[in-house]
Amino acid sequence: MSASKKKEKHSEFLYDIDTGGDPAKMKKDIERLRDIINYHNKKYYEENSPVISDAEYDMLYSRLKKLEEKYPGLKTKDSPTQKIGEKTSGLFEKIKHDVPMLSIENTYSEEEVSDFDKRVRKILNTDSVVYEVEVKIDGVSASLRYEKGKLVMCLSRGDGTTGENITRNMKNVAGVPDELKGMDKVDVFEVRGEVYMEKKAFKNLNDSLSEGGEAFANPRNAAAGSLKLKDSDMVKERHLKFIAHGIGSVSGFDKNNQYDTIKTLSGIGLKVSPCCRKAESVREIMDICAEWEKKREGLPFEIDGMVIKVNDFSMRKKLGSTAKSPRWCFAFKFAAQRAKTRILDIESSVGRTGRITPVAILSPVQLSGTTVSRASLYNQDEIDRLDIRIGDTVIIEKGGEIIPKVVDVLKDETPARDKNTMKFKIGNRCPVCKGPVVRIEGEADYFCENVKCKAQLKRRIEHFASRNAMNIEGLGEALTGILVDKDIIKDFGDIYSLKRDDISSLERKGDKSAGNLINAINESKKKPFRKVLFAIGIRHIGAKTAEQLASFFSDIDNLAAADREKLMEVEDIGDVMAESIYDYFKIAENLQVLDKLKKAGLNFKEHEKTVNYKKEFEGKTFVLTGALDSYSRSEAEELIKMRGGKTSSAVSKNTDYVVTGKDPGSKAEKAHALGVKILTEKDFTDML
Repeated sequence: MSASKKKEKHSEFLYDIDTGGDPAKMKKDIERLRDIINYHNKKYYEENSPVISDAEYDMLYSRLKKLEEKYPGLKTKDSPTQKIGEKTSGLFEKIKHDVPMLSIENTYSEEEVSDFDKRVRKILNTDSVVYEVEVKIDGVSASLRYEKGKLVMCLSRGDGTTGENITRNMKNVAGVPDELKGMDKVDVFEVRGEVYMEKKAFKNLNDSLSEGGEAFANPRNAAAGSLKLKDSDMVKERHLKFIAHGIGSVSGFDKNNQYDTIKTLSGIGLKVSPCCRKAESVREIMDICAEWEKKREGLPFEIDGMVIKVNDFSMRKKLGSTAKSPRWCFAFKFAAQRAKTRILDIESSVGRTGRITPVAILSPVQLSGTTVSRASLYNQDEIDRLDIRIGDTVIIEKGGEIIPKVVDVLKDETPARDKNTMKFKIGNRCPVCKGPVVRIEGEADYFCENVKCKAQLKRRIEHFASRNAMNIEGLGEALTGILVDKDIIKDFGDIYSLKRDDISSLERKGDKSAGNLINAINESKKKPFRKVLFAIGIRHIGAKTAEQLASFFSDIDNLAAADREKLMEVEDIGDVMAESIYDYFKIAENLQVLDKLKKAGLNFKEHEKTVNYKKEFEGKTFVLTGALDSYSRSEAEELIKMRGGKTSSAVSKNTDYVVTGKDPGSKAEKAHALGVKILTEKDFTDML
């Protein structure tokens, strides 16, 4: 099922959550819901680019959970209701958690908080329960393992049972101390918390990405994407922070409740929640929630609710956990922030795939601390469902997303609506090139079919040059627009024909900046096949899928020759993706652009040079530590992998080589103790 088709299909579940009906129909609903939720999980966890709000996702999830409770025979082990977090990315070493990192059940209603409280008291058979209430930071879960007070390892949550070793990146996160105060006698002390990005750092990051990269949807996704970077120096530039909210595996630590543990965490050098309050009733809990909902806008970071925890650890043990969530913990989530404004106009924007997206132009209004003047309308179906018209007074909502959306039309506030408002329809001609517009059967979106449409071309070039693709620094939105409008480049293959004079002759572009851009273009030719495959922008193919395709087919010719059945042998490739890839290589214009890229010398084979390299790398595991003069961390790792080697962030008895740069730290010491061969940068270069 395509992304757009899912977008169309999920609306019926959002606005019809009755769990009654024919069991056969319910079975189909459950299967479709799982498919939709799995799609959104992939967008949220793996691609860090959600397409619906948290509230919409939670409504879908709640619908599925109710159906499975009503029809327990239809519940399956692989249902999203039975899984935690995300699959491990495969980018880092996998390590099993000593204590599982479970997810937290959540709600938006006081009634369900009350139900949670009743369940707790019933299981414990007591009327006396103390809760501890903290703010719920919208971040990424991580654990820090300390032994004798010294940091030895940091893990992502992963699927809850197995995380990934992200120690190298976490050391570049503020609030992760190498050593804890006064904990030198504690054998094992695992700290759990959230990695997050403050609002200011998030804005600065997205501003920088506007010159050659795709902006992140919200701070949480920016933090998640940053932790997956292979270049730890780039992680440091993202200004991430860590806040502790609990403990996992411990040995030699005797606190017996959450409140005292949080105070201890603060005292040993860790940042903790700005709210750490006790409550003994639902009323007290909700008063604390209301207080912090009012404060949320003034905080430097995003919070999306409050976490309610049974304070006493012995009570927690009695309450236990389900396979997915602890029974002693619950989250109350705030409603997305809203504002009232007026739609002045509706415009259609054209993306790199030709998809036409209607956007509302609003009378500027303050929302979540920013001035909002645009809101996404998604597609014609959404406009028709809400009956949105130009001139309407509307409610817009922003739940962490960059562009808010219209959630309601205040029809009573436009009594002269028929006279003063106008309906909007996506026409049969592209708003930019006037080419034909079509709607694919069964999908919600409209597409411009003209492959030479300049709006599509600009977006395709911006994607091609973005940081996650070819990383051509300097080729951002503004310069791309000029080059396309002046017909200097007519596709991204023409990027590699640009001359210094083509750039320096443009207004406000001097010889130095022109030279820097040409150097960046030439440097991009070294990018591996998987990056090139992602950069060319095949519809539905993200960075991870491009890597899977590059690994499976090895070169572009094998991929181009594959039929749909062969394509679907690749992990995660379904019929829609297979159809998209197959169709891409049947379009003559695409093949012409690929030919330009081949002639320019880009890599169209995975590990194409491996056969010429020495065998010292093949199957060997390398650990890099310290700063290298001649290579960035990601470049060195890429060179190792191109030769058949592997990289790891931790030294163990299975490590073959440790490559040391300036200030190598404890990894070199551990390598020496284990007898692992240590290479200087010169030794490493000689091996290359």
